[in-house]
Amino acid sequence: MENRNISIILNGFTYEIASSLRESGEELIFLLHGLGCSKESFRDIWFRDEFKNYSILAIDLPGFGESSKPDDFSYKMDDHALVCAEVLKEFSSKRLHIVAHSMSGAIGLLFPPAVLNSTLSFANLEGNLISEDCGILSRKTIDLPFHEFEKDVMPGFKVQFKNFGEGRFFFDSSSPWGFYKSAQSLVFWSDSGQLLSRFKNLPCKKAYFYGDSNSSLAVLRQLDEIEKIEISKSGHFVANDNVDEFYFRLKAFLC
Repeated sequence: MENRNISIILNGFTYEIASSLRESGEELIFLLHGLGCSKESFRDIWFRDEFKNYSILAIDLPGFGESSKPDDFSYKMDDHALVCAEVLKEFSSKRLHIVAHSMSGAIGLLFPPAVLNSTLSFANLEGNLISEDCGILSRKTIDLPFHEFEKDVMPGFKVQFKNFGEGRFFFDSSSPWGFYKSAQSLVFWSDSGQLLSRFKNLPCKKAYFYGDSNSSLAVLRQLDEIEKIEISKSGHFVANDNVDEFYFRLKAFLC
């Protein structure tokens, strides 16, 4: 695994996207983190033998982790999606699997059609699909004007999550502005009614992963025949709460 900055140009601006990458096979697993998190959310995958024949790419989205945090980026879900699509151009020869947690469940569904139509699979890890999915951070964030959020709420979030997940999230590195604007757009898209239908209409193999402590999620009753994969002893952070079971089930899903 190597850490690499990937430079992309979008709407005339250059952004540096921090990535962790291993090229090992023709199929690429593209890992996308949630709101306030980073590519380190998926750090356990690098040590899993069952993925040794896959190429793996994890990135920090703009505003998070070690990627650029420009104040003039919109941080809209659809612009995050365009950034990801630009990154993927470097790996156009690979066959794509998308693994998207929380906020990135929405981002992945907004990828350009050319990307989604050529994707092999989409693993949604409690990703946002409906209004009720905005319950942990995003709706609380946008209840306040930005200056109040930055002064009164963001510091508390940083303390709350400082040691959460044994250093897998790097919440401290989130840009307050990027966090706020991303949350604003995430709530908009979750309330739009479009994300669930986009997920259902994906032409690729797809599944919804959820923690057993969240088995009463409203969205589970709306997924119809889409495969639903429960991870035991887990909450919202299914890739971290029960690492062994999650990656075992993910590999089985990809095959």
